[in-house]
Amino acid sequence: MRRTKEGELIDVSVTLSPILDRAGAIVGISTIARDITDQKRAERAARADRTLLNVTLSSIGDAVVTTDTAGRVTFMNPVAAGLSGWAVEDALGQPLESVLVLVNELTRQPADNPVARVLRHGHIVGLANHTILIGRDGREHPIDDSAAPIHDERGEVFGVVMVFHDVSLRRRHEQDLRRLAAVVESSDERCGAVVTTADSAPSALLLLREDRPDILISDIGMPGLDGYELIRRVRNMEHSAGSPATPAIALTAYAGAEDRKRALESGLQSHIGKPVDPLQVAAAVLRWVRT
Repeated sequence: MRRTKEGELIDVSVTLSPILDRAGAIVGISTIARDITDQKRAERAARADRTLLNVTLSSIGDAVVTTDTAGRVTFMNPVAAGLSGWAVEDALGQPLESVLVLVNELTRQPADNPVARVLRHGHIVGLANHTILIGRDGREHPIDDSAAPIHDERGEVFGVVMVFHDVSLRRRHEQDLRRLAAVVESSDERCGAVVTTADSAPSALLLLREDRPDILISDIGMPGLDGYELIRRVRNMEHSAGSPATPAIALTAYAGAEDRKRALESGLQSHIGKPVDPLQVAAAVLRWVRT
């Protein structure tokens, strides 16, 4: 750095060159100083941007992996490290297909490499259905993902970012819905039951605005709105409409004593823990329908 006549410190690049006489002997040094304040300011801003980006990507709930154009890992956040079973420092520089082992859940054949597809086609791609990630530790995770090209300021692709998340909870929730529907629907002919299912709390709220059921059965640990928030909103809707409270049953893996207490205090009438006993569900349904 150098101080100007005004006392301001500036970044400079200094070039030293020898001054030679006729015989080739060094008789002095030529000094050229160039103001590179703007260049250094831009470099500091770029470093700050990279730091902010890394902190942001490391903090989000989805798994994030970036690669270069050779398909080698250049960044991995903690969520991706946890699902893959790789330590971040071990994964950097490795081919993506070595770090993220993706196979079709049904055929067990290797899934298409999403990074290779992005580099081949130049646009955003997603994984096929039934894709699972096999971690370094052997654990398997069903995942949803998308991969997108990373462009430089000239529009050239210099890498790929892949974002994915574990859908195990959603899968279990969907299986529970199907199992519950099968349990209740098996009594349709005897009880005259009509079963309506929703794949999320917001979807359930839309259905409940159109029709009031005889009984509501809900999971607790759902994506987005959980079961506690669902029943709170249902009770508010009923209060606003002057309607009596719909009997509600919690069907959940949150099966401890404190979980049961919280469920009942939140406005749910019954609390059934998983794994589900079909007879217990049927008995709870019959109890509240007959009340």
